[in-house]
Amino acid sequence: MEQKINKVGELIMVLLLGLMLLTILFSWLASAMGLSVISLLSGEGLRWLFTRCYQCVLHPATLYAFHFVVALGALQYSGFLSSIGDMVHPRRNRMTTMRIKRAFFYGCMMWVAYVVLWAVLLLGSGDTLLSVTGRLYPSPFSAGLPTIFMAGAILSSWAFSYVGGAIRKVRDGVVLFYCGIRIYAVWIMNLWLCLLLDAMITFVF
Repeated sequence: MEQKINKVGELIMVLLLGLMLLTILFSWLASAMGLSVISLLSGEGLRWLFTRCYQCVLHPATLYAFHFVVALGALQYSGFLSSIGDMVHPRRNRMTTMRIKRAFFYGCMMWVAYVVLWAVLLLGSGDTLLSVTGRLYPSPFSAGLPTIFMAGAILSSWAFSYVGGAIRKVRDGVVLFYCGIRIYAVWIMNLWLCLLLDAMITFVF
């Protein structure tokens, strides 16, 4: 399944790179023909392109995607994500061992404890995690929600893996922190290319 997902991502990446190259060539040719477009190969275009590449990396969508794939990768690598389907499906549930069921229970309890902990911190912190006007959104807490969700996914995945016996060494637990980037790296790159391509088209026209 992972290989199929990556193959689709690689095809999309080739398509995006081709569209970016066509946009650059079109802007150069159209500018040379006197059309009211800005060439990306001109001095202004090159300065913009190098600046925009840096800005797209720091785009909120890219940062949110980074947090999401780290969380998703941890849940998938630990087996916690697939165990959810096993527990819901009647036939699969019969084949699930008691150890996996116990691991699933501890993983869910970790999520519950994590949510309760943040609820207590949010209520007991006063205005520290809220906005100046006392609102929940926008606020420091809402700005940190992607990181909070990512940390919760890693903790629950660790609890599931530890009880289930998948984690036996420290290194096994460390893998949960970066396996999502390894699994879904092509999709993070595709998102960055989409943002850059959209910015290029907007700049040219």
